[in-house]
Amino acid sequence: SLSAAANGSASSRSFETERQLTSTNEATPNRVYFSKTDQPEAVPYLNYLDVGSKDHDILRIIALRDSMFIFKKDGVFRVVGDSPSTFAVQLFDPTIILGPPDSAVALANQVFCMSTQGVLAVSDTGSEILSRPIENELLRLLYTNQTNFTNASYGIAYETEHEYELRVPDTSASDTRQAYIYNSVTGAWFKDTFRTNHGIIGAADNKKYLASNTVVLQERKSLTSSDYVDTTSLPVGTAASPGSVTLDSVAGISVGDIVADWTGTIAGRINAINGLTLTLDEQVTLDVIISDIVTVYASIPSVIEYNPIVAGSPSTLKTWQEINVLFGNAYIPTISVGYQTELLGSLITDSVNGATTIAQWSTALAALNGASLFVEIPFNLRLIVSQERRLGARLKIRLTHQNAFGWFNINGLSAMYEMTSERTSR
Repeated sequence: SLSAAANGSASSRSFETERQLTSTNEATPNRVYFSKTDQPEAVPYLNYLDVGSKDHDILRIIALRDSMFIFKKDGVFRVVGDSPSTFAVQLFDPTIILGPPDSAVALANQVFCMSTQGVLAVSDTGSEILSRPIENELLRLLYTNQTNFTNASYGIAYETEHEYELRVPDTSASDTRQAYIYNSVTGAWFKDTFRTNHGIIGAADNKKYLASNTVVLQERKSLTSSDYVDTTSLPVGTAASPGSVTLDSVAGISVGDIVADWTGTIAGRINAINGLTLTLDEQVTLDVIISDIVTVYASIPSVIEYNPIVAGSPSTLKTWQEINVLFGNAYIPTISVGYQTELLGSLITDSVNGATTIAQWSTALAALNGASLFVEIPFNLRLIVSQERRLGARLKIRLTHQNAFGWFNINGLSAMYEMTSERTSR
């Protein structure tokens, strides 16, 4: 109570002696706040936009040149406008439901993301499904390991290489063990099985960095043939002779890798592995003393498989005569070309030797000496289909390459054929 005296009179007033007050925090998971113009630290309480239903959280926000895309469980919304007074929220597409939140990234003024429809490219003009060629693989991963797929998967936008990289776990793992990489120029997908937990494109050097629990890897980017190797291993050499070297372990080493001694001098490309002894393509003796470190540059296995060629008629039998692969350049020692029809039980593979056919380089030393000679030399690889394996309605072609320092690009592919007669009787 309170008592007071004024002008000889007294008054009193009673107050509540105890009262519980409970504060509340307004939960609006669909709300976006924005700051004052040019004052990013000043965010008035009333500067907000409510996006879609309050029952669904905002999963990801990606800004493009003229708009901002907001991904929620009830669809995709777009914020347009160039000032607080003109900001407006529009429903862009209620059927696009984002999968892994970290899969959404900005690339080439589009948003690339993994959704329940597959991998999409979302722009101001609409959306496009990109993952039809690999849809079965992605959906199998999504539905057999949904929790880990959603929590662990992430996307990387690589502007200079025009690539969207989606790193995902396999069917049982909780970390990302493979990547599906899309080239926005060629429209082609390829797969990388390198195991990482994090990835980023460095702002200072524009190189890719991948990290696991124990190591951080930096992309090779000298723009020479020395870029075309994978991670290096450092086994210990125990003996050496012209054209061979013996190591204490050959774990992780493959034919096609390139070996250097402790000084960094290239000794040769591995042609064969017999026990702990490596046979090289150069008759050079490594400078190896007992217990010296030997550097092995790992080759990158590359497999390119094309959709079956049907020549306009998928059901008509044909006699396939020859295969032509047009290389823009083929700076490689060997490449394997495989082909198969629906009548063949297995893939038939022929190995093409670079020294006699491609005529680019045949040894590791030649590859290193020509490392900076990135000159386009078109080459047409012609392969005759063997007589007993020519018949079929569809022809599948696969190219396989595994040589460190080897690089190539393919400009086109064709197959010569003759249609068989459709007559069954006279």
